[in-house]
Amino acid sequence: MLDINPQIIHFSGHGTGDEGLVFEDETGGAKLVDSEALAGLFELFASQIECVVLNGCYSEVQANAISQHINYVIGMSKTIGDRVAIEFAVGFYDALGAGKPVEFAYKFGCAAIKLAGIPEQLTPTLKKKSFNESKDQPSAPNEPAPELDQELNDSDREILTELLIRSRRAEYSARKALCMKTGIEPNQLGFLRESTVKHLF
Repeated sequence: MLDINPQIIHFSGHGTGDEGLVFEDETGGAKLVDSEALAGLFELFASQIECVVLNGCYSEVQANAISQHINYVIGMSKTIGDRVAIEFAVGFYDALGAGKPVEFAYKFGCAAIKLAGIPEQLTPTLKKKSFNESKDQPSAPNEPAPELDQELNDSDREILTELLIRSRRAEYSARKALCMKTGIEPNQLGFLRESTVKHLF
């Protein structure tokens, strides 16, 4: 990850659920790496990596942990056979190669499993980083909705629209702002600009 700077990390191997994923150590022996360690590693690369694919049995546990830091993480909810893993991977990367987003590619990979006649399309699970923490989307302010938005109904909007039509004192910008505040789409109301022009003569 340091040398190549990838946007996608793909793990293909064995998973043991809560105990972790199986990696190979310096001597060639099996070494279990738990969810906490993996989450800590991927946190360091959160600004670089967009998606992690854990194509191993019972890897949903690790996917949950890693998704605290990475936008999209795919894990497996149960055991997964080699053929299922291959069908999913081929479908997933075919879709990404065609320019589709990760969520579409995930669904395409699941569809590929089903198209192959294997009833395990629900084994891959997609975990997404929560909206407020996503590195690609700004945090939404936790502000209450304006009272007008909560109280206005269609009848109220009709009355306000009529008042806007008849208004001679308000500038166009002020009327447009009121439209937006009350839930009326100003771009769909040609009379706003037209009435402003008429009032100039």
